[in-house]
Amino acid sequence: MVAPPPGESPEESGGSSQRPLRSRPLNQGDAGARPIAAASASAYGSTAERYAAAIGTTLSADVETPDDLDLLDRFVADAATGARALDAGCGTGRVTRLLADRGLATTGIDVAEGMVEIARREHPDVSFAIGDLAALPLATHSVDVAVAWYSIIATPPDRLGGPCREFARVLREGGRVLLAFPSGDGSGDHRDDAFGSGTALTLYRHAVATVSSELEQAGFHLAGSVERPPQRAHEDAPQAIVEAHVTRLP
Repeated sequence: MVAPPPGESPEESGGSSQRPLRSRPLNQGDAGARPIAAASASAYGSTAERYAAAIGTTLSADVETPDDLDLLDRFVADAATGARALDAGCGTGRVTRLLADRGLATTGIDVAEGMVEIARREHPDVSFAIGDLAALPLATHSVDVAVAWYSIIATPPDRLGGPCREFARVLREGGRVLLAFPSGDGSGDHRDDAFGSGTALTLYRHAVATVSSELEQAGFHLAGSVERPPQRAHEDAPQAIVEAHVTRLP
């Protein structure tokens, strides 16, 4: 999902299958991540319509900066037409729409059922599924490129290895991943009633070094990273983007 999570008000702030999905129990390989996934599913799922109204269902210059959009566009442009793409933590399908429009065989996956329902409604030509970053419902080595656009913000620093290992598992050798997230020292912003959902949730500002280290341990080679100061009204921390490619298959 995108950087600004759905606030209590906007001011605070589907489709045919294109490749086989694999049935995989939620967080099969990381039981400790199950409560985190459940909290994210509840907080984002129950506020999905409000999120869509505030943030939208496609990428926007009102939310992303020109440099953000340029980096994402260049990452996508390097993929061959018809390449298999994953939007991990797709939310309302904002990045999924871009991937599909660039000619990639795209699947969006999100843990929040409410988000997936909106994504399917707004992008009926794209495949979406419900699933968690730590247990993606995809076959091993079935993806060429993956994007996690502000999708790891609810994952504690000591649990980042789960999603990183899953990205390495589903990507083919040489496959690439792009992650965007608010950056900082790994501290979290805890909300007892996240977005008015009645669910407690903590959102984290990850250190670039920590994300990079977890990717390397999962078998990735770092291609580069950028970090910028907050430039949008909803941003209260620096923002980072990290790109990596798989060099060792799990």
